[in-house]
Amino acid sequence: MCMKSFFAFLFGLSASVGVFAAQTGPGSNADLPTITLDSPVQITHSVRIAPGLYHLPVPDGSAVIEIAADNVVLDLSGVTIESDAKNAWDRVGIGVHTKGHSHIFIHGGTVRGYRFNVFLEGEAGAGSDIKVVGTTLSGSRAQQLLSTETHFDVRDWVNIFDLDAWESYGAGLYLKNLNDVWVEHVDAHDAQNAIMIARTTQATIYQSDLSRNSGWGIALYGSSQNNLLNNHADWNLRCEGKSYSAGCDFAGILLMEGSNHNRIVGNSFTHSGDGYFLSKSPRGNPSESNYVAFNDGSYSFHNSFESVFTAGDQFYHNAARHSDYGFWLSFSRDTSVIDNDIEGSRHDGIAIEHGENNSFIRNRISTSMESGIRLFRSGNASEPSRGYAVLGNVFTGDKVAILVDRTEDVTIQDNEFIDDGDGVKVEGAGEGIRSTANRVARHQP
Repeated sequence: MCMKSFFAFLFGLSASVGVFAAQTGPGSNADLPTITLDSPVQITHSVRIAPGLYHLPVPDGSAVIEIAADNVVLDLSGVTIESDAKNAWDRVGIGVHTKGHSHIFIHGGTVRGYRFNVFLEGEAGAGSDIKVVGTTLSGSRAQQLLSTETHFDVRDWVNIFDLDAWESYGAGLYLKNLNDVWVEHVDAHDAQNAIMIARTTQATIYQSDLSRNSGWGIALYGSSQNNLLNNHADWNLRCEGKSYSAGCDFAGILLMEGSNHNRIVGNSFTHSGDGYFLSKSPRGNPSESNYVAFNDGSYSFHNSFESVFTAGDQFYHNAARHSDYGFWLSFSRDTSVIDNDIEGSRHDGIAIEHGENNSFIRNRISTSMESGIRLFRSGNASEPSRGYAVLGNVFTGDKVAILVDRTEDVTIQDNEFIDDGDGVKVEGAGEGIRSTANRVARHQP
């Protein structure tokens, strides 16, 4: 996306937010009929739930509130609905559910203590124009963690590949098989997953706080053309102890299995396992052509940004500070990394194993403990590492600014090397390594 298109997109989003707020503000629901929740209920028209605290446990597969018609407004202002489960791993059932209905608006309130606090799904092409605004959805189901501060248990590793596993984990909000969804000012903490999105298009998650969970802040599975904008998905942690750091595939934002053409802009996903994580299963579909800009993935335990087995991604003006790796981009093709700030990586600022036709332009990469940029082919793997443009970057205080290892066809031009241990280092056989018009500066101690 060019800058002109990007700012046009932001202007259009701002205008739509204003129209949406004017049309669906809290005052617009004042005349709705009011009901109390003495037991689980099915609703077929717009209602306001009487303010209060409702203790309503339901079994798995059942919902406290089932929305069973189109064109329904559910006003939960001043309402708390909760189950009676004491342990996070014992939480079952659904707080609010609808399937196959359109033009649904859920506003306000708190729903907590279920496998899915709110589960909204489409059916047979139905399920569009869905809105959830100003609702607190913390405290959904979470697995019991078996690791301790000093001992890692491999059973805590999450399954990023299978949707059935995702659904067993639960979430504060689950959007499935939908089109045209707006989620704004939703809070979802203290669970395993905040928001899961499966086979959904044109959803916008906007200005929501999805931090402090043990799995994922926002997770997309087979979901394309969505917007994740100005959210917090920080401190989503598991498998990190005093004597180990195991990963377990937890992240602030996760994209899987054919999640393409999404825009991830202006978010914070710091202090998680990976900040931003994109991958695929061995026989699954890659997620490609995602635009990732103006985000902060700093202080991640592993990678600020990890995007693997993908093509056409754009990383623009992100912050990637004080993580194991700023960007880990193995098996990426036709990917651009432009104008990012990468600082204090415990290993490499940018690392790509078996990449092809990728560009790194005008990034600021400093104090990497190993390499600022590392381009490599590992072991006896047949996949090439080739076709790189490294242009106009500034490297400061890296152990090695650029390491080219068993890689060919690399243009290194107009970069500045300031107080790096080595500027450009080439290892292994590699043809077509071109280094021109670079500048080296050394400051006296």
